Amino acid sequence: MRRSKSFALALVLTLPLAVFGGGKDDHDANRPAVELQMRDGIGRSLAKLERGGSVTVAYIGGSITCGVWRERTTEWMRRRDPKATITEVNAALGGTGSGIGVFRYRDDVLRQRPDLVFVEFACNDSGHDNRTIRKSIEGMVRQTWKTLPETDLCFTYVITGYMTNGYCRGVYHRPASVHEEIAERYGIPSICFGLRVAKLVREDRIVMCANAALSEDDRNRSVKIAFPVSGECPEPPPGSPKPIFSLDGVHPTLGGHELYARCVADSLEKLAAMPPADHAKRLAGPCVVADNLEGVGWCRPSPEMLQGEWRPYVSDGDWRAKTLFFTDMMTSAKGLTMTERPGSSLRFRFKGRKCSLYALFGPDCGQLVIRRNGQTVGKPYPLFDRYCRWYRLQGIPVYGRHRKPDGRRPSRL
Repeated sequence: MRRSKSFALALVLTLPLAVFGGGKDDHDANRPAVELQMRDGIGRSLAKLERGGSVTVAYIGGSITCGVWRERTTEWMRRRDPKATITEVNAALGGTGSGIGVFRYRDDVLRQRPDLVFVEFACNDSGHDNRTIRKSIEGMVRQTWKTLPETDLCFTYVITGYMTNGYCRGVYHRPASVHEEIAERYGIPSICFGLRVAKLVREDRIVMCANAALSEDDRNRSVKIAFPVSGECPEPPPGSPKPIFSLDGVHPTLGGHELYARCVADSLEKLAAMPPADHAKRLAGPCVVADNLEGVGWCRPSPEMLQGEWRPYVSDGDWRAKTLFFTDMMTSAKGLTMTERPGSSLRFRFKGRKCSLYALFGPDCGQLVIRRNGQTVGKPYPLFDRYCRWYRLQGIPVYGRHRKPDGRRPSRL
């Protein structure tokens, strides 16, 4: 049976406060990497855990944070402070970096009023220039403390195959170096997973990425071998394969996720001794980027914007929900509007420097034709790519990087 082509979307808009600019990297230096930068700490949320209070812990990032290290970290907190009531907020969204995260952050994270937020975007920020990364990450920080000044933040940095050489030399990869600029300015602690993994690679105790020539049996055995999570692990018998950190060079195996979670647990034990920080005072003084994205947000398409056959997307009972790469707990995901009728359109006007669509990508999704001021812009935009064995949300640029604000811009899809 041939399925109909479909797509679902929401709008992400900058408000007039946020001014977008292009800009080349002003530097590309890699900083010396440190597993734990304590800075102002996360003393308020950890003290609340120790007192047995109710604590909400949010995680925002890409597909790696969709995985097991997040769950294991929350489980460790529950074991450490069994009297506390911990609510986990999974706001991770595969295939996205801080450029999308900053738009949905207010609704997917801050609306849940978290006590502690782990931010993991350096990996997926690799395709963006330094200035763009600064604007997004600083925007999230300032959104947090202008809304919830007592919320603690912690940046986390994962490792992938292409980052391994750098971490073996003891340096962050470029986006993590940029995140560290923001962390230093605002006193945010950071945890780098890469150094611990790189050490095991240098010692030839694990395989960073499964070799394509490795047999399927050896792959299956390797991912089940006890992983040197705590640093103490018996040597495998002669001739047996070493543990594999990742099958694709990006996403950790279960053992890799356990290693990440152990790294977080060790860091939280050290941070527990720090007093609560006054985050509000960190908002005083100049910003790292004057036109950071603290004023951005997303909006749901209103009925008057829609022409053709549209309906709210509801995952319950929908066959696509079995492979959705996002969670229904995300407020922004609940704003999706769907059509299966070719020729349906969305028409809207906006005021600002940049506008994007927040669209569902997947194996049966169609294409968008973007028209601005009556003129077709580029080629039809496919809502699928080589990663579409599942469904995920992704941003599509509609308008941006213009030098001067020029009022309300009509756009029609």
